[in-house]
Amino acid sequence: MGFSFKAQAVSDLAVALLALQQTPGTGVKTLNRLLTSARETGLDLAAALGTPVHPHPFDPRLAELVGACGREHVSTARELVRTCVEHEVGIIARGEEGYPDALGHYLEDEAPPVMFLLGDSSLLLYHAGAVVGTRTPTTHGIALAQKCAGLLTAENAVVVSGGAQGVDTAAHDETLAQFGRTVIVLPEGILHHTTPPAWAEAIRNGSALLLSEVHPFQPWRTFAAVGRNRLIAALARMICVLEPRKMGGSIATARHGIAQHKPVFLSPASALPSGLRASVRPIIKAGKLDSSGMVEALHRKPQEPPRNMMLF
Repeated sequence: MGFSFKAQAVSDLAVALLALQQTPGTGVKTLNRLLTSARETGLDLAAALGTPVHPHPFDPRLAELVGACGREHVSTARELVRTCVEHEVGIIARGEEGYPDALGHYLEDEAPPVMFLLGDSSLLLYHAGAVVGTRTPTTHGIALAQKCAGLLTAENAVVVSGGAQGVDTAAHDETLAQFGRTVIVLPEGILHHTTPPAWAEAIRNGSALLLSEVHPFQPWRTFAAVGRNRLIAALARMICVLEPRKMGGSIATARHGIAQHKPVFLSPASALPSGLRASVRPIIKAGKLDSSGMVEALHRKPQEPPRNMMLF
């Protein structure tokens, strides 16, 4: 068993970040700048809340945010922590043990400053491949999703997807049916999500992990659904995208994968603009699943992502 949140106390840093998230104007990039500044200067961020400290000499806005985060914000954050602990939901800040290195490596200042998890977080330590696609797949699309998930599971890889109806659900279900392991990246709060019984059982036995960057009680929202695509791409070594619409979450995951220099297998390639089609590989090769290409991509040493990359 890897790092488990069941016996892990929530840190003062994570509480501070939850408190800061309630302060207007505190987005992901701002919190990451604040985290970086605090670590570079040795600032105890939790102790500094509500005080006129200057965590960065050239960014007075950070000082305003720290000063504006008072006791009521911290009290609300601690109450949320108590609720999460009661439901065995883990909370982890960026840079702490158990936080996925891939998120910081590939997403830089767009990595989630704090994450919520339910299940065995050691699943984040294994090689992973993503299988995503349309909510309304054809019979052929469902079959492809099952084949891709089965191939990854046979290679002892974790299957990452977004928990949506259609291709995502087919990938998660097939992985569990094959006694594999899966990470479900939610676009909603963990404590808001209605978890299917089979997934709930898999979470209990260590085969599945729910992961979310949004408030545990937040309902589904478009911006969160869009944002989680970057997480799916970052966690995976290679990405399979099935029957995506030309606009939508699965094609966005393909674009993130391309930007992160990940191997992206797509069906059909026509879903991408012609200028990007050379950056992806067909899932079907010579009438069959490109199993050898997918296995090679999964085990290949990842390429370094471009710094300050433009995703779209």
